[in-house]
Amino acid sequence: MSNIFLIGGGGDQPKTWADTYGRFLQAAGGAEARLALAAVGVVPTETVELLAYYRKIFVKLGASPDAIFDLPLTEGQTLDAQALAALEPTGVCVCGTSTPLCQQVLCADTAWVDWLKEKNLPYCGLSSGAVVAGDRAVVGGWCVSVDGEQHPFQARSTSEGLDDLEVRPGLGLAPFAVECHAGQRGNLTRLIHAVAMELVGEGWAIDEDTLLEIGTRGIYTNGLGHTYRLQIHHMGRVEVSLFRDGGGVMHGQGW
Repeated sequence: MSNIFLIGGGGDQPKTWADTYGRFLQAAGGAEARLALAAVGVVPTETVELLAYYRKIFVKLGASPDAIFDLPLTEGQTLDAQALAALEPTGVCVCGTSTPLCQQVLCADTAWVDWLKEKNLPYCGLSSGAVVAGDRAVVGGWCVSVDGEQHPFQARSTSEGLDDLEVRPGLGLAPFAVECHAGQRGNLTRLIHAVAMELVGEGWAIDEDTLLEIGTRGIYTNGLGHTYRLQIHHMGRVEVSLFRDGGGVMHGQGW
């Protein structure tokens, strides 16, 4: 399959666009790209705002406004493979305001993922769209419960509306779990707990305005912030490796 592009949120730093959103756009064909832009929102107004926000970024990077196809999705809907194929996109980009809802909408019917792989098209996941790209999706939570007692690990305001840490099936586009807004919202901590509890295997957390790109040569970081690789070792010890712009893991050398 073509490369997978996972961005940890943000977008208000134009100087980073070329090294994050731009890398996906170039993989999709640059100025000739046809982008399917799917946005998952709790209410229709959220999808409108998301689509306008990211459309502006891609147009500034050189995409044709007429070749960006909006796919607004809310609760009860799914991303339909046939509808997607009819647009004849050269790349698919997904974003969302609620990670649990994004997982529900995008993972209910994954025929579109099979189509994406068959056509060898690049995928770009933004924020929640990055989280659900993993083999397992850490959809939210602010605490773990032990013997009926809650033990918090981050602010309740960043919980995605869930209490206990919750993991659901992901799209399987990345062979590990993913978190977004890693440092900005403290979501790195949530992923550490998911790895330590062995709810997921390996995990990668991504800062805002930062890209984690997965391809045949390995996994690499671009942009303003950091990515964090989490692996569990003996006796439940979680090892965290930090990468900045240009850093990563080559295929066959630790990955």
